Amino acid sequence: MAKQQVRVAALGVVALLGASAVVHCKKATPCRVTLTFADRPITGEGPDQTQALAHACGTHCVEHDPLVDGKFRVWRAAGGKGAGKRAEAIRSVPALKRYFDACTERCAKEAKDVKYQDCSQP
Repeated sequence: MAKQQVRVAALGVVALLGASAVVHCKKATPCRVTLTFADRPITGEGPDQTQALAHACGTHCVEHDPLVDGKFRVWRAAGGKGAGKRAEAIRSVPALKRYFDACTERCAKEAKDVKYQDCSQP
């Protein structure tokens, strides 16, 4: 009788783990966006369309926007320190964040060929 209870308990645990894995996989599928901005293809992911677009534009602005990059270089040359890595500084230092925010707004407005995949509305 004890062996049968152990088997039933083990089966219950396996079923619970299997169900949680299925639920986790369904939640883990992110919304993906592809677009073109400044003649560059850009991709991004997020839980919904708005956040996926924000991620794509934010990544572009940190890595490829010449104005944001120029302002970061000037800030660094003037002794800008303590804000962490490049991307963290651009997103958090007010003097840099202003240019980053302007870039992401421009990207969201001027993006072309925007295509979403596996998305829900925010």
